[in-house]
Parts: sequence; structure tokens; C-alpha cells
Amino acid sequence: VGGAGNDQITIAAYGADAVSGSVQSVATRIVTGDNARILFDVAGGMTDVISTDVRQATGGNDVIRIGKTGSTTGLGVNFVIGGMGNDSIFIAGDVDAATKRVTTGTGTSQDVILGDSGEIHRTALTNKMLQVTSTQADKGGDDQIVTGHGASVIVGGFGSDTIAAGDGTGIALGDNGGLNYDSQAGNGVLREV
Repeated sequence: VGGAGNDQITIAAYGADAVSGSVQSVATRIVTGDNARILFDVAGGMTDVISTDVRQATGGNDVIRIGKTGSTTGLGVNFVIGGMGNDSIFIAGDVDAATKRVTTGTGTSQDVILGDSGEIHRTALTNKMLQVTSTQADKGGDDQIVTGHGASVIVGGFGSDTIAAGDGTGIALGDNGGLNYDSQAGNGVLREV
């Protein structure tokens, strides 16, 4: 998933999918490994990303790659929901299949990632964060999530997950959980984890 600065949306849907791209860009990307619903405001800004799978059978073991492994350039803003299955989500990173060695890039991005099923909500028009939460407490997989430098919110979800990130401000939850932002002011300030 990449491009010459163009925003992109990818819903991989049912089955074991591979979503990849090596082009560097500072685009905004919305990627779901399995089935999902995405809602937008009247200006075209994303307000909601909601995974819709409630059964393991409708998902798959997905591999989602954004940017090159070890990238040193910016990769924009990325919203990723892996969904059901044992998913690998790499933003300028990788996990060696044989040695399990983790590689993180030094490029900067802002990432919101859920390894399993979940929801991402933002305000209309101003597009400030409202909530990030996992939704299937007893279903998911053993996910691998690796990002580069920058700001990141990562919710691993169900299963035995590997989570690694570069330098920057980050919040990582190994299992199920959620983050609630200021819904009264709608200013994107984190109020509760």
C-alpha cells in the first residue's frame, strides 16, 4: 500500500490476504485485513472504521505491509485493523520468519493499529480521535505488529501477539482494551485507557 502522496483505502475482506506496497509517501491509508465498514463525513474525512467479522471462519491470516522494511522516509497516517486470524502488520518493519528478529524503520508515521477485530472512531469534519477499541474479546489470532518511529496506538487483541515500535510517543495494549478521547470537547485529547 503506497503511492505518490495519494490517500488510499483497502478492504481485503474474506480469506488470507496479502496487502503490500513499497512506494514511500506521506498519504493517509485505511487498511482492513478482513471485512469492515468505513464511514465518512460530508467533507470526505474518515469518521469510523468498524470490522464486521464475528466468526473466525470469515477472516484469515493476512499480511499487511506499508512501506519498505527499514524505511527512513515518512509514511503518513495509517489506520489498520487486522481482523480475525494470525495477522502480520508491518509499517516500515518486519519479523524474520526463521530467526524471529524484529526490524523497525526510522521513518516517521502516525499509526492506529488493531491486530484483531475492533473499531476506530473520529469526529466529523475536524477528524479528531474519539475512540479505539477491540470488539471480540474471545476471538482473533497471534499477530505480529511492527511500526517505525512516530506516534502509535496499538491494540494487539486476543492471542499471543508480538508488538514492536520505534522511537516516539506510543501506547500499546497486548490484549483487548480501548482508548477513549475527549468526546465533550472533541479535541482528540486522550482521557482513558
